[in-house]
Amino acid sequence: MQASLNILLSLFVVFFTTQSLANAPIFDAHNHYNHDVWEGIPPEDAIRRLREAGVTYSIISSADDKGTQRLYKLAPDMIIPMLSPYLKRGTNDYWLELDYVLPYLKEKIAKNRYLGIGEIHIYENDANHPTVEAVVDLARENKLMLQVHAAAHIIERMYDFDGDAQIIWAHAGFEDPFTVREMLERFPTLWPDLSIRKDIFVDKDGFTDEWRQLLIDYSDRFMIGMDTYTGQRWLNANAIMAGMLRVLNQLPQDVAEKIRYTNGVRIIKERFQQ
Repeated sequence: MQASLNILLSLFVVFFTTQSLANAPIFDAHNHYNHDVWEGIPPEDAIRRLREAGVTYSIISSADDKGTQRLYKLAPDMIIPMLSPYLKRGTNDYWLELDYVLPYLKEKIAKNRYLGIGEIHIYENDANHPTVEAVVDLARENKLMLQVHAAAHIIERMYDFDGDAQIIWAHAGFEDPFTVREMLERFPTLWPDLSIRKDIFVDKDGFTDEWRQLLIDYSDRFMIGMDTYTGQRWLNANAIMAGMLRVLNQLPQDVAEKIRYTNGVRIIKERFQQ
């Protein structure tokens, strides 16, 4: 009898917490609205999809920047603009070699308001590329954050360029929990997002032990994001966010709340409002 009551109580707690998370505000720290989805998913539809997914605030970048500006104009209470150096999707492999990048970024920064520059992709052999240092300098000069898709050693190099850089680490660099822990210990202005990181948890048993402890120990540093870099991910936005909330539900409630919303407001929204 007691065992049955314990099972029912456990089910009630899980149901109640899941419902609470489902209705709770969400800070989406990594998202895109690229040129190849504008026709099929117009701005009004994109905003509707974000709201239906429970998103209160969303960092948006786009290739090109017109997509970001359209969403920001439509919902300035929700959208936090991030400036991408890409004019079209698919140029992330060679953007550092394009002559237009720095003049384009400077022109846009002078014209519009942004949280930062990104998402920028920096690969293995590009850590010392002069454009990387120039972009870091540009961010520092204009008091902008950086959203960086790169491995840990490249993030280290960016901090060599600017020890006070404010970096959102896209996908936590796809690094293992031990490397991420070391990076968080070394760099207090580094904030990883957990978008597209299904590898950090085991389907049946929840988070791996190492990731679970890391998220608890550094609960004030992580954020979530949908990363709608394709039209299909926009169409699946509700399911993507629901899946992330189910994962967060496996953490202590105060930790889940920070990662789901509070960190984004404290680190991003308040900064953008200044």
